[in-house]
Amino acid sequence: MKLPFFSFFSRKGGRTSGNGKAYDAAQTGRTTRKIGNGIGDAAADLPQWTRDEILERSRFCMNNFGVARELVGSNAIYAVGDGMTPQPRSRDENFNAAALKVWKRFAARALVSGESSRKAQELLSREIDTAGEAFFIKTEIDGRPVLQMLETHRLSYKTETKLGIVDGIRFDAYGRRTAYFFTGAEPGEYLEVPAADIIAVQNLERISTVRALPTIQHSVVHLLDVSQILKMEKENVKVAEHTAMVLSASDPGAEGTEPSFFNTPGSQPAQASSRTSVEKIPNPDGGNILDLPYGRQLSLLEPNRPSPTFNGFMEALNRDATLGIQPYEIAVDASKIGGASIRLQTAKAARKIAARQQDLIEQFLNPVWKFVIGWAIAHGELEAVEDWWEVEWSTPRNITVDAGREAAQMREDVKAGLLPIEDFYNAMAYGDVEAEMERRAQLMKHARDIAAKYDLSPENICPVLFPQSGNKSQDVTLKS
Repeated sequence: MKLPFFSFFSRKGGRTSGNGKAYDAAQTGRTTRKIGNGIGDAAADLPQWTRDEILERSRFCMNNFGVARELVGSNAIYAVGDGMTPQPRSRDENFNAAALKVWKRFAARALVSGESSRKAQELLSREIDTAGEAFFIKTEIDGRPVLQMLETHRLSYKTETKLGIVDGIRFDAYGRRTAYFFTGAEPGEYLEVPAADIIAVQNLERISTVRALPTIQHSVVHLLDVSQILKMEKENVKVAEHTAMVLSASDPGAEGTEPSFFNTPGSQPAQASSRTSVEKIPNPDGGNILDLPYGRQLSLLEPNRPSPTFNGFMEALNRDATLGIQPYEIAVDASKIGGASIRLQTAKAARKIAARQQDLIEQFLNPVWKFVIGWAIAHGELEAVEDWWEVEWSTPRNITVDAGREAAQMREDVKAGLLPIEDFYNAMAYGDVEAEMERRAQLMKHARDIAAKYDLSPENICPVLFPQSGNKSQDVTLKS
């Protein structure tokens, strides 16, 4: 049975009869506004203008606000690190070694513009946070496979529902993507690329999503408000700093500095002072004594900006901006928590980073591996084996509050055979495990040659490579 394709552009949703008064969450009133335009698919909720506006503001926040930069940068650093590296898992060890060499050659310049595989992974992680999606075209240059990375604004919003085209993507009768339409050099020009030549990486939150949203899209409003409030508060502080003292009159109704005088019976008319300015009387002991006009009072100005509640208000906005992306204590300020709380937040951050790594592996790295190794097989560089596409990926070490203890535990896991040594080397950024083993073997051979030259045991001249199993206090052990 061929399933019908339900258009992603459907704007109508099903409603049932009833008054709806059983659920308070569905009621509207003076303080509760109506939300949205009804129930529909994600494509209908996200027209071009809405998404472009969110994308523009998201990139603005990334360019100008420290909280956004820290969120996006932390995700990229912890998820990608020095780059996720492949571990071929076919049953042919010779093929695995040859495939790894092909990958290393590709990874040095993975993108058309010359960036490495590690840099491509970092750029992709940043694009997911700030744009929601990115696209890679599989191609080749100078006889080698490469990828051309395209940002989300390069994909058009071409929509022809009768042809199954929605927001620049064509779907077949099953809802599978068959082609992408990118904007051309001229207005209204579209470049159609088959879906088989595209690696699309998107931050999908609903199954009916066609064009994804930035991860930080919910943070935009708060970050813009924080910026505006902070700017206004800074201006007020600057204005207050320009005024040190205030000269006030005791009789606000009098004009100038002349006080009002009234004659009483038996008194002489008072003589008003004609001085209207502050005079300085030199003080031999240092400083000046101010002689104020009659009825004037000089007082210090004590500015009260920002208010005592200002920091708490700003923290509340920043905290809500980080929720759903990274814990506030990890991304912004960890000074107020400790003990079990910091470990809980660190564990939550590690889970989110692991989810980002899995998205990169499933949507990007696995398809790239098939593209690169498949290209090498098709061009005769590799001989096809039954399960040539099988691969695992080593990821950077998890975020932790106790790096030393975690590293010691990982070493014990390697010794016990619970952790592959490749994963350990990649997590600790020790380099390529095969290259390190090759170098270690050369050092061990060289140490044995030197030991034989002087009739010594290798463990005495290089105990790091040859741990002593006998009396460790013995300085020199002659060979018998």
